[in-house]
Amino acid sequence: LGAPELELGPKKLHAYGKMKKSMKSTLAAIGMAAAVAGTPTGLGSPPSPPVPTQAQHHGFIKQKFLSSVKQVESSGGKNTQHETVESGPLKGQTAYGKYGLMPVTIQETIKNNPNLKARYGKILNLNHHQVHAYMKAHPHREDEVANKHASRLVRVFNGDMDSMAMAWLNGITGTLKAKEQGKNLSDHWYVKRIRDAA
Repeated sequence: LGAPELELGPKKLHAYGKMKKSMKSTLAAIGMAAAVAGTPTGLGSPPSPPVPTQAQHHGFIKQKFLSSVKQVESSGGKNTQHETVESGPLKGQTAYGKYGLMPVTIQETIKNNPNLKARYGKILNLNHHQVHAYMKAHPHREDEVANKHASRLVRVFNGDMDSMAMAWLNGITGTLKAKEQGKNLSDHWYVKRIRDAA
């Protein structure tokens, strides 16, 4: 086909030019709208949810873990009477409270945290019976200590809940040793209970 401009008179040629210019503007506007709709902030698609940071992810794991521990250790805080340890270096001692924290764990956590040590350092000189009495006299401190201890486990084991569960029962050193020896932590009865309660 020949160019339409060659077959039109001057008036028609002028009208055609205006129409062509108007069509170009319309197509450009449609193209802009399509481009905007295709972007993540456009009307055509919802924005992507933000990816959680490692700190947020670890915070979520810690809260989930503490909730499981509380469920396993005391049925959610309903039963805080724990059995006496019958053997080993902690023989004769009992865990304290809704998270089943051993007195030595409470003392170690306070000792290793400058903020807690500055406020509650006197607990470091108490025997296990006195630690129980001290914690009962200051019930809000249990959550603080449990939180700090769980934060440490998250850091040491990079959020691995099986390792954290084993360390809650057997300590960090015992858990690291078990992992070095290639033991399957996921088969341990306590780890299973923590996982099932999550």
